[in-house]
Amino acid sequence: MRSLTIVFAVIAGLATSSRADITVFMTRYDSLKVEITRGKGVCSGGDKRTTVFSGEMKKGFRQTFTGTGDKGDNLCWRRSEDPKNPKSELDDMSRRCSHDGDCEIR
Repeated sequence: MRSLTIVFAVIAGLATSSRADITVFMTRYDSLKVEITRGKGVCSGGDKRTTVFSGEMKKGFRQTFTGTGDKGDNLCWRRSEDPKNPKSELDDMSRRCSHDGDCEIR
């Protein structure tokens, strides 16, 4: 019975460690205006997306979004048109992160 418990614990540990998510980070600028949305499919159009971050992102920002990546939602982001101008508006182009692992905001 004890060996069965150990085997179950090992299998359970493997199952939870195999799940990966998307981790967003930004190290390029001191500060950057960013909007990140979460959902399925493409970044623009009629797909329903939820905003998960909107505002100033400071250098060194790093956040993992659970339930995203290869087996979950994708993340789309857009940033200031001119990263060196704090009053710059968000650009129209959305970039997509859809695979497990790191996603650099640049």
